[in-house]
Amino acid sequence: TVSVLPGDSANARIVSLGGISGSGTLAIRLAAATASDNAGNTAAGSSADSQSIALGLSGGATTVSVNSVAFAAPTGTGISSIDVNLDFAVTTSAIVTVSGTPTLPFKIGGAARNATYVSGSGTTSLLFRYKTIDGDNGLVAWDAGDLTGGTMSYWGDPTVAIARAFTAGTTTRSIDTMPPDAPVLSANSSTFSAPFNVTVTRVSTPDATFKEFRYTTAGLDDTFAPPSNCASGTVLASGGTIAIPRETTKVAVMACDTAGNSSSTIVATYTFVWPACTATRCGSTGNGCYDNTAAMAPRSILSPPATTSLSGARNTAPGSCPPRACGPRAPTGNARSRAKARHSQKVT
Repeated sequence: TVSVLPGDSANARIVSLGGISGSGTLAIRLAAATASDNAGNTAAGSSADSQSIALGLSGGATTVSVNSVAFAAPTGTGISSIDVNLDFAVTTSAIVTVSGTPTLPFKIGGAARNATYVSGSGTTSLLFRYKTIDGDNGLVAWDAGDLTGGTMSYWGDPTVAIARAFTAGTTTRSIDTMPPDAPVLSANSSTFSAPFNVTVTRVSTPDATFKEFRYTTAGLDDTFAPPSNCASGTVLASGGTIAIPRETTKVAVMACDTAGNSSSTIVATYTFVWPACTATRCGSTGNGCYDNTAAMAPRSILSPPATTSLSGARNTAPGSCPPRACGPRAPTGNARSRAKARHSQKVT
């Protein structure tokens, strides 16, 4: 007798044969025009060379066994972090049907874990999967053991015993879900009147899997968005510096490791203050302040309070500047618009 049963996907079917005796290798072949899709299109027949399917037990065997367990993904040597699927391929000696949820016991760093059955019923290749969680750390491996749970049976005769034992195995895949140490900034906050650099380093006993820092910056009028993960922000090597310009600046820095884990984010604010004017010569003093100069625009509410009053002084030497209170050069263009906006935010 022949019956066709649903497989574990829309494109798979299980052909069940009954009342067959003897030993040897049994195969089936799809006859022309016996399979069709929802539109009524029929399939061509199978060729004996490429599409016949070997079924059953050869040589009169009376059991089905697990031939092998292999680590299928992620491939190659490497380090994986949290929420990564670990796939295991279990190969059986003959086609099996699976119901329920069999599990495959294995270990991460010596800690027992279980991968659960995903797919493969009606074939000789079963897929088991485990998603890494916080606390998984170490190499992936498995001891000799047995598939547990669920129901597995030989496709043609449910009474045939299934030997679920498998041998031990190792991988070169390591799991690391531990976040790296937070970065160390040479200054976590300060007031300043001239541009400077913030140096970012690691702790004195750093994580061996450290990869890089990621950082973002924002000026006083800009939207501040700290890096959200190890794929955002600007890359910075250990010992690198972040330039702080002549304006109030916020900085956010996180550390990243080779598995993609990120540390807590360190946020610092550096507040710019106008320096005091100390000279009376014309033009810039070199520290961001413009002293009394005839070319300087009259002081206004856009300028910070004068630190020195020279209104009572007189200087009639040839080429000297008329007395004028100290302060920054009056801004123009976009700088003037931003200065007005800043002033409007501060005045109540």
